[in-house]
Amino acid sequence: MRSETPRVLGRLLLYPSAELRAALPEIRVRLQAEEALPPGVVASLAELVAWLESADLLDLQESYTGLFDRGPSFSLHLFEHVYGEGRDRGRAMAELIELYRREGLALEVGELPDYLPVVCEYLSVARAEAAGEVLEATTPAVELLRRRLHER
Repeated sequence: MRSETPRVLGRLLLYPSAELRAALPEIRVRLQAEEALPPGVVASLAELVAWLESADLLDLQESYTGLFDRGPSFSLHLFEHVYGEGRDRGRAMAELIELYRREGLALEVGELPDYLPVVCEYLSVARAEAAGEVLEATTPAVELLRRRLHER
């Protein structure tokens, strides 16, 4: 893919912090310049960025935790949605780590390969063929997460 868009989108999924807030002006500029995203999506993301800039940081952190960290239904660890905590999840994560290694992406200590911001980071640097493999592996979980969030 080699596009900044997945990286920028992944950053918007990180736990709200002072560092994230400091990056929001750059994120806004990159999103406004992105031609691959539909205008409606860009407008929605601009609203998200504005909210992240204006809301109290503790309120943002509470909202984030309340949404993504209170049970598996909205987890940003994608394979949790399709494999739960079983052996198949471990196997799928090992395969994902191997894909990352082949493309030169090293995970931070304690970082899981199925964490959506990590997947987005990978998609921003991977060759198209390798990105396609990761998209194929993660799309069912992303779609399930999207549906759950939409319903909520």
